[in-house]
Amino acid sequence: MGIPLEAAEMRGKVQFLAVIVTPDDGTESWQVMRCFDDFHDLHGKLGPGCDEFRDAPYPPKGWVHSWSGPLDDRRRGLECWLQRSIEHPLSYTHWHMPLKDFLEAGRHALAAAPVAAVAPAPPPVASAPPPSAPAAESNEVGEEMCIEIPEGVVGGQVIGIVVPSGEQKEVTVPTGMKAGQELHLWYDTAAGTLTVM
Repeated sequence: MGIPLEAAEMRGKVQFLAVIVTPDDGTESWQVMRCFDDFHDLHGKLGPGCDEFRDAPYPPKGWVHSWSGPLDDRRRGLECWLQRSIEHPLSYTHWHMPLKDFLEAGRHALAAAPVAAVAPAPPPVASAPPPSAPAAESNEVGEEMCIEIPEGVVGGQVIGIVVPSGEQKEVTVPTGMKAGQELHLWYDTAAGTLTVM
């Protein structure tokens, strides 16, 4: 499960986050769009037990101001809180139906991603940092994106990423990177291209 910043969208005056669900059994992933009130409703349905996550407390309302900073902080907080709720033992009993409804109502299948590359190269030293971004020229039009590499993906594989225009672009994960690491990308809005930084 993930809530990528790049898939968030405004609908009128309401901010919606894309919740990407990837089943453990390898079946097709899907996405549901949820606004902050939907998260708040789920929090209320789960009850006081969902406030016990010391490493992932439910983020309070009133944090939304911009795409970077408070919005991203709240998105990350909601992502961690929702993941802990899904992993909690109550998700198999009392929380099962509210979580199922939240994660499945209005779901839309995603294109097949990740897709294995033909021949991945051997990974370099695991501690090697990802390449740094070149200095932006004043005539560049675009934005930096940062995603968490999905579970089960390693360097050399191709993943699909939804860019701010709503399109899905494919990117090859750099050799040596693995699930859980952050991948920094540049989305050139004029050319419609997505490149690894």
